[in-house]
Amino acid sequence: MNKNNFRNLLIFIVTIMSSLINISCSKSIPSDIKEIVFEKSQFATPIAISIPCDDSKDEKWVANYCNKKVYYGLDAAPIAFNSHSRMIDDNFLKYLLDLRLVTIKNYSTTNNYGRFEYPVMIYSSEIEKYLVDANIDCNRWLFKFGDRKLKSIEYTNEYEAEPMGMGIEMKIFALTFKYEILSELPNIIINKAEFEGSAKAYLDPDNGKWKLDELKFDREENRAFELNKK
Repeated sequence: MNKNNFRNLLIFIVTIMSSLINISCSKSIPSDIKEIVFEKSQFATPIAISIPCDDSKDEKWVANYCNKKVYYGLDAAPIAFNSHSRMIDDNFLKYLLDLRLVTIKNYSTTNNYGRFEYPVMIYSSEIEKYLVDANIDCNRWLFKFGDRKLKSIEYTNEYEAEPMGMGIEMKIFALTFKYEILSELPNIIINKAEFEGSAKAYLDPDNGKWKLDELKFDREENRAFELNKK
């Protein structure tokens, strides 16, 4: 066997062993731990931010500021009430404008203090495919940037300790994991191939069920999205 064949064989064996280790780690996690950490927690919640006063369930809230209904698709939304109160990040607004997901029009209103003009976002119907319904009255809709997807379980440990504020020792299940972020947004790239996180759960002595105590994501997650300038 020549050196190249031996090297390729060695790489193949290491790859297989790594896969088996990851599978073994995944199988070592109780199904209820997997559920509370990755399926019914913030991990499964889309990475998203609110857009200003979007499609409020109380339409009068928006109409009071716009002085008229100027809706197309979603409700119109004021983006600035004065020079000191911005309702949306300028870079994010530019991104929405560049994709023609929103347009801006100025509307005026008059009260006892005088006449005021407000720049208002008019949403295109195209933006709807990027939205998540948060079911909150004022900021009902969230603009979705991406989703988390589990790649591997790196470490697990079971021990007994006293969770903060509990006053009693309980069984703890701790784990670390790697995950990736997937996004369907146009002109957006993810600047890291994988991210790291950790979680802790404790066994509730009252009902024998695991409960999530702590879930941490990678510090770089909030800087994961970059504009593709090519």
